[in-house]
Amino acid sequence: MHLKKYIRNLRLSSGLSQSNFAKELGVSPSTIKKIEYGQTKHPGKKLLSNIAKFENKTEIEVLTNLIFKGAEKDNKESVFCNRFIAYMFSKGWNIINLNPTYNNHSFIAEICQRNAPIYNALVSDASKYISSNLKNDIDIIFNFIKPTLQINKKTKKHYIVFDSNNKQNVDTYYLLKSQKIYNLKIKIIISLFDSNTCRLIEEYNLN
Repeated sequence: MHLKKYIRNLRLSSGLSQSNFAKELGVSPSTIKKIEYGQTKHPGKKLLSNIAKFENKTEIEVLTNLIFKGAEKDNKESVFCNRFIAYMFSKGWNIINLNPTYNNHSFIAEICQRNAPIYNALVSDASKYISSNLKNDIDIIFNFIKPTLQINKKTKKHYIVFDSNNKQNVDTYYLLKSQKIYNLKIKIIISLFDSNTCRLIEEYNLN
């Protein structure tokens, strides 16, 4: 997480001293000093909220920029994926690995819950599994569960995230939601996410 550089650049671009910047963010000057000296690695809830207000952004947008250096310059697909990972981070998940590959299947990230680090989860972008070559609903559904079937590592969940601003994504999400899949060792969670508002619309457990 790039908190040290982010805070320092934000303060300098605003033309503020550490003391005045601390007042703007509702924290003590020593808090800003600790961050800029690299002693504080992650923002607390209050600080994150106040940074978001100061920049007129959502907390998830701020987290995205803290986690992914140069995230604002990324393309639309990367912004969507990065904001979902930042959303998961805000909900108590730590990032183990970005863009991992297992059994020739690539994922957005591998994550784990902070209060239960032995339970890992994988995250995928639904667009990766949507193809015009798939002829019927059964083919579409199988294309989504195939990577989960082939995961051979200790994983509890596979999150597949759909873009709520993409009609094809939304249609496929509701197609999958109408199904129930049995006898899978790994839970498949489909998530409908709005990256514009950084909000989870809904999610559904396919198992």
